[in-house]
Amino acid sequence: MVRLCLGVSDGFKVSYTELKYWEGHVKGKIVIANNKDRTIEDWQLYLETSIKIQDIYNATIGESYKLEDGNNGYIYELNNVEKTRILRPESPLKLNLLRKEKGMLKFIQASYLR
Repeated sequence: MVRLCLGVSDGFKVSYTELKYWEGHVKGKIVIANNKDRTIEDWQLYLETSIKIQDIYNATIGESYKLEDGNNGYIYELNNVEKTRILRPESPLKLNLLRKEKGMLKFIQASYLR
């Protein structure tokens, strides 16, 4: 199992754990913690990964971009869904994702409306 702290930005702490490997697939979990003393609404995360994300649960993939200039990888915009739009300080949010293979995952930035 691989566990990484991907970063802290403007009230967010984001970590990633690879949970399971099978037949060329990786199941992982992203945990988003609210480090502010108030509720965050309508959050959005940006991640860089060397591998395409196949599917994600408890969020949607907004924009995705293939990196250029010889860099193999992708930038993903992850958006909340209705049931996950509110992020309370005492309740970290778990996003499960599915990827084709092992690879780098890096937190870039987070934003929210209020």
